[in-house]
Amino acid sequence: MGNISYILVVVDMQEHFLRYFNSDGYPEKSFVIENCKKLINKAMKDNNPIIFLEFKGCGETIPELSDLAKDYEHKYVGIKETCSGADQIKEIVDRYNLQSNYLMISGIWTDQCVLSSVSGLRSKYPDSHISVIANACGSQTKFQYDWAKTFIRENYGAKINTRIP
Repeated sequence: MGNISYILVVVDMQEHFLRYFNSDGYPEKSFVIENCKKLINKAMKDNNPIIFLEFKGCGETIPELSDLAKDYEHKYVGIKETCSGADQIKEIVDRYNLQSNYLMISGIWTDQCVLSSVSGLRSKYPDSHISVIANACGSQTKFQYDWAKTFIRENYGAKINTRIP
């Protein structure tokens, strides 16, 4: 695959979860989706792999995102049965020999599946650089969102970025 500067992971951006992104959701659902689009477009432009994680039985990643990478040769999908997608990410990384020490994480819910995936990734890749792109993540409330960002940073050493690279 050549030189990979990072692996983009998009967690659970499925309609099943997004429909619960009510008026209390934080940040706004459209803001999170637009920023995920920017990340996907940037990853494709830079020829970096994209892993879409999907919770089994909850449908596919929304077309607004998945269609962007429909024909992209470095797009992978991991189906998970628990909050953490770390096992699926590792399986894809190993199977396709994706070599990068930098994982960029986006998606929902920041306080559940994003957090659990970061936790699992930290244990599987202790020396890796994990960055959660906060503007491309969301939770059902601002409290949950802020709490998760702090918890992820303090407990798993992940960098919390608000800038879309």
